[in-house]
Amino acid sequence: MKIHTRGLLTLQADALTLQADAITLQADALTLQADALTLQADAFALQVDAITLQADAITLQADALTLQADAITLQADAFALQVDAITLQADAITLQADAFALQVDASTCNTANHGKIPQPNMKISFLLSSL
Repeated sequence: MKIHTRGLLTLQADALTLQADAITLQADALTLQADALTLQADAFALQVDAITLQADAITLQADALTLQADAITLQADAFALQVDAITLQADAITLQADAFALQVDASTCNTANHGKIPQPNMKISFLLSSL
C-alpha cells in the first residue's frame, strides 16, 4: 500500500502544481487585463488631449478672425476719417472762395457807393445763417 500512497501523493502534488500553475496563469491574465485597461485609459486620455487641442485651435482661429474683422473695421474707420477730412478741406476751400467773393463784393460796393456802408446781400445773409 505504500507504493500506491506514494503514487497518490505524487498525483496530488502534480494536481497542486497544476492548480498553482493555473492560479499563476489567472494572475498573468489579470495582469494583462489590467495592462489593457491602462492602455485604454491612456488612449482615452490622448483622445481627450487631442479634442482639447482641436478646441484650442478652433478658439485661436476664431480669435484670429475676430482680429482680422477688427482690423478691417479700423481700416474702414480710417477711410471714413479720410473722407471726412477731405470733406472738411472742401468746405474750407468753399468758405475761402465765399470770403474772397465777399471781399470782391465789398470792394465793388465801396467803390460804387463812395465809402457808404452797403446793405447786406443774399450771400452775406446765407453765410451768416449757415454759421
